[in-house]
Amino acid sequence: MDHQHSKATTAGLEAASISTELYYSSCGNHTDNSSVTAGKTYSASPLDLIEQGLLTQEESLQLKRAVKTTIAPILLLGILTNLISILVFVRMPASVTSTYFSLASGLDILYLVSVLPTVIMPLLMGDREALQSVFYVYYVMYVSTYFTTTTRKVIVCVTMLMSLDRYLVVAFPIR
Repeated sequence: MDHQHSKATTAGLEAASISTELYYSSCGNHTDNSSVTAGKTYSASPLDLIEQGLLTQEESLQLKRAVKTTIAPILLLGILTNLISILVFVRMPASVTSTYFSLASGLDILYLVSVLPTVIMPLLMGDREALQSVFYVYYVMYVSTYFTTTTRKVIVCVTMLMSLDRYLVVAFPIR
């Protein structure tokens, strides 16, 4: 029994590692749906993870339910906290740093708002009905994809600009 628990834990850790790899690989320009972990190549498909013995059917369903029920509150919390941070930065004396942070919070809100319908509609309608909805399909294909990609790239640029600004202020102070 202890050996089975150890095997299940190892499989769970590998599955978590795979999902982490998939998240980070989705940020880059990758054309395949596979992930390389510890010299092994795994497919991104949940069915392939089940076939490879990394997840059971029951674990896959539990994971899917857990993600569905936790992601919407996390997105809503992100929107709320970014709104609060914008209010705080707007009330501060005007500075370049508060402007950067307000811009980053605004972009985060845009990102979260564009992702929210793709999460909530399947929860409200069910997976099959959401995929049959023309609005949902077009929203995911065009609007959400455009805004999520654009805001992620702009957030990276704003972060780089903020870092460059901080470097220049430290390296070349105005006396």
